[in-house]
Amino acid sequence: TLRVFGLAKFDQRILTMDPMAIGYILQRSQTYQKPWQSRAFISSIIGESLFSAEGTKHRCQRRIADQAFGERNLQSFLPIMFTKSSQLAEKWIASTQGAEEGETTIETAMWVQRLSLDIIAEVGLGVNLDCVKDDSNKIHQTYMEMFGVLLKKQNPLLTFLGICIPKLQPYIPTDMFMTLRRCKATVYDFGMKLIDEKRRLLAKQEKCRHRDFLTLFLKANCHPDVPQDQRMSDEELLDIVNTLLSGGSETTALAITWTLHYLSLHPEVQERLREELCTVQTYSPSQVCGDDEILALFESIDSLPYLDAVIKESLRLSPSIHSTIRVAMVDDEIPLSESMVMRDGRVENVLRVKQGQWIHLPLEAVNIDKTIWGDDAWEFKYV
Repeated sequence: TLRVFGLAKFDQRILTMDPMAIGYILQRSQTYQKPWQSRAFISSIIGESLFSAEGTKHRCQRRIADQAFGERNLQSFLPIMFTKSSQLAEKWIASTQGAEEGETTIETAMWVQRLSLDIIAEVGLGVNLDCVKDDSNKIHQTYMEMFGVLLKKQNPLLTFLGICIPKLQPYIPTDMFMTLRRCKATVYDFGMKLIDEKRRLLAKQEKCRHRDFLTLFLKANCHPDVPQDQRMSDEELLDIVNTLLSGGSETTALAITWTLHYLSLHPEVQERLREELCTVQTYSPSQVCGDDEILALFESIDSLPYLDAVIKESLRLSPSIHSTIRVAMVDDEIPLSESMVMRDGRVENVLRVKQGQWIHLPLEAVNIDKTIWGDDAWEFKYV
């Protein structure tokens, strides 16, 4: 646990890799919230939703999200996940046919991103984008452009100004802000048409059978028990659409891509994992399977111990969220798993923070901390 500086020496912050302190902070979302600067930056990309909202708005969205992504509801989407994955498998297999010695080069990250976008669109929004089959899909191209501009070098002063004062973004002529505005407009136009269509369906049916994330939000939002002043506006609903499509697809795609990368570096792990996967009875993409068969297949795959270990090890080395920041809303004492020596020599078992103090949580650094994981913490552990 260290003291670090932000913009200047007067901007004193805390950086901690203490597991007990991190757990304490993340479990108290009302006491430790995201700084407004972080929320403003996230909101400029995907709007104000689960990733950037705080307080009552976040609790309301989280409650509906827990319902939408509950185990029973997720199991109802298994056929979609297997169907989309089978389509991608067919694409990859077809690319090897006619190739020399049956080998070819596959742009894995791009294909996995399209697959993730397909799945989250149908599970989260109830719409089939068909990105795996159609590489010219407008929504897919929009997000590729959006994420691409974020990786480009920008003017740091203008970018910082736009993040700190979001209302100035339309007047800042940088490539990033101009592209983000254009891409968000495309996504929100798509989202508004989708929301209007779902509202018409909900108006015609007392009990709507659709269980996708967006439908659950719309049903909860128009429930008689929800006061009018607590209902989400169309803009907030559009932010949810954007969050689902961008955050939901990109984090999953990154996790899968990194896992495939580590397997490519460790062929012995790849071979052992393949042997374990071959013990599960599978179905070809052309076979029509019932819901019970698909559920049984999922449970068989979900129970494979080596697959579980490989995925967790990949997420340890390459987490989708590398770090996060929280700001203390009140004075507090944070418990520590290891004592901390202060500048005057005192030994403290708690970290005292003041209201308004920033706390950096370097999650990726914790995942490769040798005091926790051993001397080989930086290596892919596969045994």
